[in-house]
Amino acid sequence: TTQRIVWHVGGSNLDLEKIHQACQLLQGTHDFSAFQAAPRGPDDRRRRETQKTICTLSSIRIVEQQPLMLEGYFAGIDPPLRNFKFQVTGDRFLYKMVRLLVGACVAVGNQQLEVDDVQKALDNGSWEIPNDKDSRRKQFKCAPAHGLVLRHVDYGDDVVFDWQPLRDPDRNLH
Repeated sequence: TTQRIVWHVGGSNLDLEKIHQACQLLQGTHDFSAFQAAPRGPDDRRRRETQKTICTLSSIRIVEQQPLMLEGYFAGIDPPLRNFKFQVTGDRFLYKMVRLLVGACVAVGNQQLEVDDVQKALDNGSWEIPNDKDSRRKQFKCAPAHGLVLRHVDYGDDVVFDWQPLRDPDRNLH
């Protein structure tokens, strides 16, 4: 099944222009504390008190690809399926940061969040709704891990690895 490598977000009406706007906001050096998962227990909570949450995203973009074709699996679907890939490049990432970045961008594209909500999360370090008497937060789905692929790690010129993938990560994706 495609469930192991694809996140099915429903509908083919993603607003790509708004996703591009959100990606532009996210590029650069920011405090990404709003884009990290909740602490996993008291030890993690204590460790995060001293954790630095400033990261630099040199690139985050969405790329439309050819639809994933499995023999006859998507035949006759109207409107035709669209397939997208997010590419994120940065100097470091917080726990679940990439999954939350992608989830937020998809939520913007599905009109569940506004581009301005992403800017507020960067500015405030949280998804809390300002002046809300019930202390509610903006809600969106975190992208699942099953489609996440680490392509490259650059440690600079000081560290050299002779690393080869066990298999081609693009195999069966086209």
